[in-house]
Amino acid sequence: NQQLLIVQTSDGHVSALDRRTGEQRWVHTSSLPRLTLRGTGTPQTIDPVTFVGFANGRLTTLDNRNGQPLWEQQVAIPSGRSEVDRLVDITSQPVLTQDGRLFVTSYNGRGMALEATRGDVLWAQELSSRHTPVLVGDFLFVATHDSHVVALDAQNGREVWRNEALEGRWITAPAFADGRLVVGDKAGYLHLLNARDGDIVGRTLDRKE
Repeated sequence: NQQLLIVQTSDGHVSALDRRTGEQRWVHTSSLPRLTLRGTGTPQTIDPVTFVGFANGRLTTLDNRNGQPLWEQQVAIPSGRSEVDRLVDITSQPVLTQDGRLFVTSYNGRGMALEATRGDVLWAQELSSRHTPVLVGDFLFVATHDSHVVALDAQNGREVWRNEALEGRWITAPAFADGRLVVGDKAGYLHLLNARDGDIVGRTLDRKE
């Protein structure tokens, strides 16, 4: 948005600030669970709306003129006895396509494709991720919370391939370059995966000894 800066904070607030003066134009508040993941989602702003995910597992579309919600969709539903089991944060950024599809992932929840103007569910896949997915052509690439790299068919949500070799490495969100996916891990390594089949084709240490 050329006039507004949209900011999401960890207390469940989304604020619109005037880019020129810093004045607050509006604020939207969501209800927070007692326990949440560290960090927040990143709003996706495409005039005249902003798509934003919250720690309660809801994806909301806000009108940039006044901050009022236009539609909401429950991406993840809390379940389980403990508060840890019931974590359903959306800490990723929704991915919007030119043809009006919206892709979003959630922790302990689902990966979903939505129709952006109304929030209708196009498909849903049981999937837990804290990271923003990457859309390349007809494929949606996701790094799950247990450090699997998964390729989904963006048209129907069907799993095309899954690489489990990096489990336990706390991998980052994937990036795409030259036919390969790149993910980092907690030890400082970068792993290159063939985007066609998920095979690991390279590894390098991304730090100075």
